[in-house]
Amino acid sequence: MNKTLVVDIETIANRELPQEYKDYYYEMKKDKKITVDKLKMKKNREKIESEYALHPQTGKLLMIGYLIYDSEKAEIEQETLIECTEEQMLIRFWNMVHQLVILNGYKLITKYGKLFDIPFLFFRSLYYPLSIVGTPYYSKLISPYNTDYHVDLQNFMPGKLGELSYLLLGNPLDTDTGDMIAEMYAKGEWNRIKEKNRVDITTTFQIYQRMSKFIM
Repeated sequence: MNKTLVVDIETIANRELPQEYKDYYYEMKKDKKITVDKLKMKKNREKIESEYALHPQTGKLLMIGYLIYDSEKAEIEQETLIECTEEQMLIRFWNMVHQLVILNGYKLITKYGKLFDIPFLFFRSLYYPLSIVGTPYYSKLISPYNTDYHVDLQNFMPGKLGELSYLLLGNPLDTDTGDMIAEMYAKGEWNRIKEKNRVDITTTFQIYQRMSKFIM
């Protein structure tokens, strides 16, 4: 039986970071070869800050998109979690993982989820004083060699999702990449962000459907 839960997240820089931590983070991440050139130091700091959304220490959750498929029901449920707080999104996500993946045998499907999405969600969850039911299975969800719960396409098909979509599915090359989310967010282009998320999830699902029979 083919039962899948496909997940993809979008993240943004955390605007609530205290300046003290920003300064500390920069000292940890800065290019140690740059010592006196103020212009280079400024550009180096700007580059580091432009990547805040990629790290759970400096970023936060913007939305979680998911697709649920059960071959017996032959129906697809797809939704984007956005109209709620980060804490609420995290609770709903871990509850969904516990109910579908842990208790009912759905496969969690992602692209790069074992190295990015799931660790990001887990780290962000630690900020809140909650007992979240899905988190005890965290180690199994990120294990690169365990596909009982989670199949990450990146472990089988390295390469960007848009590239795989073009080569394997014949879709147009996607021009909206993940590093454009901050720009879209700043412009208030919520529909464009949601559409990018929806396309990424659908593409991940379609690629997994093609390769699922080859995965133990």
